[in-house]
Amino acid sequence: MVETIATEFKNFVSSQEAMISVYVYLEISEVKKYYDVEYKYNNDLKKIVITGKKNKNDSFAAFVPVRVFEKLNYLKLQKFINANTDQIVYIAVVHADSTCVYYQITDGLLEHNDTSSKQLKENKREKLDSELRKYKSIVEEAALQSRLVTISRKE
Repeated sequence: MVETIATEFKNFVSSQEAMISVYVYLEISEVKKYYDVEYKYNNDLKKIVITGKKNKNDSFAAFVPVRVFEKLNYLKLQKFINANTDQIVYIAVVHADSTCVYYQITDGLLEHNDTSSKQLKENKREKLDSELRKYKSIVEEAALQSRLVTISRKE
């Protein structure tokens, strides 16, 4: 089966490109168990694009195989998105040892702003600081006398 798919892919792309496409195809269909996995040659991208559905009722996702050393820029990523407008688009970065890493790409750029985790971290830091200030004299006295001190707290 692998040889058949690889031979078919080689009709459209180079041998290296065909092999990374086979890796992605096998991982999507056999390992990740996507439904309705298909492949097609995209002439605009000059690549094999693999499509499939994570669940039976989901919409299709498109996987664009890319070699780990291939240079990507904004225009190339935009081309991947535009070629698959009705689908979720993933770049499947494939290393020579067949390791695949998937990145979902979307149209437009958004700054990731995770204020909730920053705020939570700040709150914990402030609470710890206030506890230390409250028991500062006891902690200092114990440190000077090389004693262990246990401070009990009521939660």
